[in-house]
Amino acid sequence: MMLKAKAYRIAGSSTLSCTDAKCTRAKGLELASRSIAWLLEESLLDVGQFRQIEPLITARSFQFHVQVIGYALPSGRYRVLEAIVDLIGPEPRVLYLRDLTKLGAPYPFATR
Repeated sequence: MMLKAKAYRIAGSSTLSCTDAKCTRAKGLELASRSIAWLLEESLLDVGQFRQIEPLITARSFQFHVQVIGYALPSGRYRVLEAIVDLIGPEPRVLYLRDLTKLGAPYPFATR
């Protein structure tokens, strides 16, 4: 987990990063117990600091950024799309959809 610079300033710590010995312990936490609470459990922040940065950090994500490339043989036509998908709620929602085809192929396609 990385804290953004704004969270560092609010917490009053310029030395809190995942390179610190204490922060490296977070990498060993079980997946089921991963949450932002480990910052308190490991005594990296006091309650006041934690309350200030809590809205700025997360341990999970329910939004995903995807780039999809469709390529057709033998015509060589392609389409590049970018989307942000939100998984909160009963069904996934596409929050953002953009056609990137006009920017060109993202890499050369191997054709036979």
